[in-house]
Amino acid sequence: MKTKLVSVLALSLSLGLAACAGQTPYQPRSSEGGYSEQQLESDRYRVTFAGNTSTPRDVVENYLLYRAAELTVDHGYDWFDMAGRNTRQSSQTVTFTDPPQGFYQPVTRYYGPGDYRTYLVWTPIFGTGGYDRQTYVRFTASGEIVLHRGQKPEGDSLAFDAHQVMANLGPTLKRPVGG
Repeated sequence: MKTKLVSVLALSLSLGLAACAGQTPYQPRSSEGGYSEQQLESDRYRVTFAGNTSTPRDVVENYLLYRAAELTVDHGYDWFDMAGRNTRQSSQTVTFTDPPQGFYQPVTRYYGPGDYRTYLVWTPIFGTGGYDRQTYVRFTASGEIVLHRGQKPEGDSLAFDAHQVMANLGPTLKRPVGG
């Protein structure tokens, strides 16, 4: 029981700290979230951005697009095709209940003439029976991109001009403190 209480308190503390920390900044992947990529072919990458419980879905998706554009430009390409994109939502609900409280109370027991013993007995006083339920939601966006040089084809809704994406989304990025 004690171990369960300690783990619930540790979980609530870590989730609470994540919520207080603010949204995940645009940064390489860490325990708080961020972007990562994996090269699949010479011109194809899988890009991922994971947010914490304070990062809204649209921010996670914008950071994914920005990272795709940044990767495109860094490798000397002009535009990218979003070959596939997915945003996953994961949630965890934690219920906090009023813990039982109490005190030790002396109780004397008689066993016969002149034979008695005094014990300290735990007397529980239960909480109000109330509870607090918190649901923590995290979003992770991922996509496969194909890098291209030259002019982006007109009318292709899955094609993105990397320089325009960076120009439009760049001012909205929240960078890490000191980064």
